[in-house]
Amino acid sequence: ILRFLIAKNNMEIPSMHILNSGINSLFNSDDQSGEIKWSNHIIKRFNGRIYFLSMNSVMPYDSSDNIFWSINRRIDLKDPVGSIEAKFTNGEGISSKKCSENLSIKFRKEGEKIRLNGSHHSKTLKKFLNEKKVLPWARDKIPLIYDNQELICVGDLWTNQNFIADSSERSFLIQWNTEMKIL
Repeated sequence: ILRFLIAKNNMEIPSMHILNSGINSLFNSDDQSGEIKWSNHIIKRFNGRIYFLSMNSVMPYDSSDNIFWSINRRIDLKDPVGSIEAKFTNGEGISSKKCSENLSIKFRKEGEKIRLNGSHHSKTLKKFLNEKKVLPWARDKIPLIYDNQELICVGDLWTNQNFIADSSERSFLIQWNTEMKIL
């Protein structure tokens, strides 16, 4: 069955030695993240599911830079992240008066906090991503959008409640164009 699924995912078939030794890791490991690696391919297990991936998609994302973004322009980010743009509207998304037009985009390091809708206090991003069962290999590739030092939103997935627009005010929605699977 596994060989059939590998072929269906357009991956080269690994040797029987790799497949046999990897099956034990993939299905019998006690931890959440068993895997089989070969060539430029990897099969990972997370939260009771298996994922057929290229090695490039699980490599850590290298971006230590602050990326400055004017919300009036689309910004293309390194592969596989995609691009970000703002769609202007009224009364939904992020308030235009609660943040500036010049924001910065960063990527997860450690210790980021966000205050989500309905919460009385902030939560660490690490804990939040764990609760939402975000794929571990995608977590460092999600763009974090900041106004000064405050985290406004996590991609187009979640928004800091301090920046949510009131029903009649000028606002914008973040549109994150990516082909990555996150959840």
